Amino acid sequence: MRRKPKEALEILKNVERWNRDGLFNGTYPAAILHDVKHNILPQVLQNQRGYTDNQIAASVASAANLKYSTIPISQSRITMKFIRKIFNWVVFFNR
Repeated sequence: MRRKPKEALEILKNVERWNRDGLFNGTYPAAILHDVKHNILPQVLQNQRGYTDNQIAASVASAANLKYSTIPISQSRITMKFIRKIFNWVVFFNR
């Protein structure tokens, strides 16, 4: 009988992590990719004629980063996984 409250408490502790993982590892990247393929890339190709592939990729990445305020881990100054988790929690879930 004591086991059920512990299991419930564990589930409650994990809800925030599950929510963040679903958002940042599933829905959010998929939405960005869809927008890049169907909106940003066609606009860049139409407006930047004569650009090389590298210039097109840089323009698309810059536009997506500005639009979605995303910075990949490889470009971030905050590289420690633990610190990034705390930062994400503070920014997105502590309001």
